[in-house]
Amino acid sequence: MNFSNKDRFISTIFIITLVILVFFLIVLIKNLGMPQNRTTFPAVKSSVFRSDETLGQLSAQSYLSVLLNGSRLTTIAYKNSTTSLPIASLTKLMTALVATEQLNQDKLIQITPEQLTGQSSLNSTVLAVGEKYKVSTLTKLMLIASDNFAAEILTSQFPNNKFVALMNKKSQDLGMTDTYFTNPNGLDNISGPQNTSSAEDLSKLITYIFFEQKGILDLTTIKKTEICSTSNVCQEIRSTDELLSDDTIGSKIIGGKTGTTILAKQNLILMVETTDGQKIVAVILNSDNRFDEMKTLLKSSISAIKATFPMAN
Repeated sequence: MNFSNKDRFISTIFIITLVILVFFLIVLIKNLGMPQNRTTFPAVKSSVFRSDETLGQLSAQSYLSVLLNGSRLTTIAYKNSTTSLPIASLTKLMTALVATEQLNQDKLIQITPEQLTGQSSLNSTVLAVGEKYKVSTLTKLMLIASDNFAAEILTSQFPNNKFVALMNKKSQDLGMTDTYFTNPNGLDNISGPQNTSSAEDLSKLITYIFFEQKGILDLTTIKKTEICSTSNVCQEIRSTDELLSDDTIGSKIIGGKTGTTILAKQNLILMVETTDGQKIVAVILNSDNRFDEMKTLLKSSISAIKATFPMAN
């Protein structure tokens, strides 16, 4: 069959168009399959910040402060930041994240006497037997008052310890290689493994929450509120984070979590915004005085940023 010049031209244009379409399709598929940096990018040890001798006086076995620049975390100060340690109720940030992503927030859960059986190891709870609460209400109670029973109730919505498995899966997805969960509340497990993580892993977690589920962090900044059932049975709760009421911290708290047990000692993670708009993530693990040591760490970190980047003054 003979082709005219017009036919050849049309065929050539069709082939070129097809090649271009295939090329853009390949690029699109590749980009869709790439993980976002903000969910997996590790904190990078940085030598641009000066050291501060006052940090050597901290009792914390591990600490870390990082500057959040876009989706990148740059380390300001650190000590044993990749050491895996018991983290107590810092666990509840991951519990809240999984509950938010996996559960209908309007789902109602009724508190039964059977659920209270065998829970003597948990802290007392404001939840009333027979009352129904939304999942969102239980998450709020867990984060603000660090209620251990609320964490257990959320977990009970998944049989056979599946909820904790989801917590470990999420930590893997976020590149938290020093992290392992055995329960949803962070209580010490006397006869088995503990909930453990590192300061660096926890900085990844709170950064991910900031970008993807900021409502979780918003809850952690509430100083005092009421927890109410669907029949309007209410109880007042207060935050466990004393720094929310401390005017000397010098920065706006974006979110955070406290944690204390015998094995983990005192723990605290915060994301703050400085007066000049810099965002800092700071972690204190295994401390004797987490609140004062957090203020010391933040003060040192802010000074280091200003000394390194004079424009930040």
